[in-house]
Amino acid sequence: MSTDLGVASIGSAVPGEARSYLGLARILSVIWVLLGILIAVVGLLGILLGLIYLHVSFGGVELVIYGGVTAVVNLFIHQKTPGWEAALGSGTGAPSGEDLLLWSVLGFLFGLVPGIFLLLAYLRLSASTRASPPPPPPSPPPTYGVPSAGTARPPVPAKEAKP
Repeated sequence: MSTDLGVASIGSAVPGEARSYLGLARILSVIWVLLGILIAVVGLLGILLGLIYLHVSFGGVELVIYGGVTAVVNLFIHQKTPGWEAALGSGTGAPSGEDLLLWSVLGFLFGLVPGIFLLLAYLRLSASTRASPPPPPPSPPPTYGVPSAGTARPPVPAKEAKP
């Protein structure tokens, strides 16, 4: 099931808000790439200092893994957003809804703020592509005049008068 947000259905109704949300997500993803690297470095320092001084790790492995995945996911978000913005700006296509939704969920898990802006862009694009409901069918024309022979009722017998 594809939720492609094609330009044929959007036309020029693509809100500028969606493009600005994508731009904000791109800027914030750079910040989260740096934060992910910082988290990974802190985790590595925790491992090294724990092993050097106390001969115990301070749970730095989890920080290293989370920081590394955060940096990679946000690097991918940073690389994908210019393509999404270009597709919206050129009118040749729009990002698929599934793609934006997937990266917004990953953005929530590994960098909350870029995920929020990707979700806002997805909601703006999907709201602009929703078709209005079809108009109700026209009512049948009124029937005037004498009914046709096949629809006439049988005659009612007249009541006889009593003497």
